[in-house]
Amino acid sequence: MPFRAVLIAGGLGLLATLSHSPHALAQGVMQMANAPSDLKKFNVTVRRFDPAKGLASGTDFVLPVDSPDEEHAVSAAMSNPVAFTHKVNGSSVLPVAFTCVAVAIR
Repeated sequence: MPFRAVLIAGGLGLLATLSHSPHALAQGVMQMANAPSDLKKFNVTVRRFDPAKGLASGTDFVLPVDSPDEEHAVSAAMSNPVAFTHKVNGSSVLPVAFTCVAVAIR
């Protein structure tokens, strides 16, 4: 489960138990504090490229990601360049695509 989801689920659990018992509240806080320990450190290499020119036209970016597994690491890493890359210039759509080219433990 991604770290944000753990925090959200933990936070909702804390809200639900807040009015019931201090012991349950303390257990919820401990679960949230312990959640990141299950994360592994990955380097995910993402290539940004012009799809009309092919993969060779691209630039590689190595992004450090803390994630429970490779699949979640790739998902998290791919969302970053997609979100922060310009895909339009005024009203013109720019040709840009992304792919993951490598995942490695760091």
